[in-house]
Amino acid sequence: MNKESYPKKGTKEKTDKTPQDLATLKKELEEAKKNSQEYLNGWKKTQADYINLKRRIEKDITDLTSFTNADLITKVIPVLENFRRAFAHIPKDKEKDEWVLGIKHVEKHLEDILKGEGLEKIEVLGKEFDPAVCEAICFENSKGHKDCEVIEVIENGYKLKEKVIKPAKVKVCKR
Repeated sequence: MNKESYPKKGTKEKTDKTPQDLATLKKELEEAKKNSQEYLNGWKKTQADYINLKRRIEKDITDLTSFTNADLITKVIPVLENFRRAFAHIPKDKEKDEWVLGIKHVEKHLEDILKGEGLEKIEVLGKEFDPAVCEAICFENSKGHKDCEVIEVIENGYKLKEKVIKPAKVKVCKR
């Protein structure tokens, strides 16, 4: 294009557009704006769905990796409990024996490893019976306790990262 094809300064360019053409163009512009808004809203929704999916997948992966050892840990818990039962029956004259102390260190080491993996013992003795973490094995009328209070722990219960993997087996006061 040469300079002569542009309108000169201060002059108004004549258009061949009629008011009907302008109305049509305005209508098309409004429709295009409406469509672009719909597309933008759809894109935002899709983006939010993607972010939510990504978060859910990350949570699922975290949960999966957190509980990969759960099966092994539930198999090792009885070994830990057997150590505790055995130590409860050590004769008084053998409590200071080096061999017994060595075995106690092995038990403590095993307990520390399991705690490091997120295992925690459920403390229920003296508390109100909670069926979410306890299994009532028997009931007993006890004057020194409140109704529905756990009065004896038969077997310890355990949680792995806040999830109960073994409920405590308990004796409950029932009046």
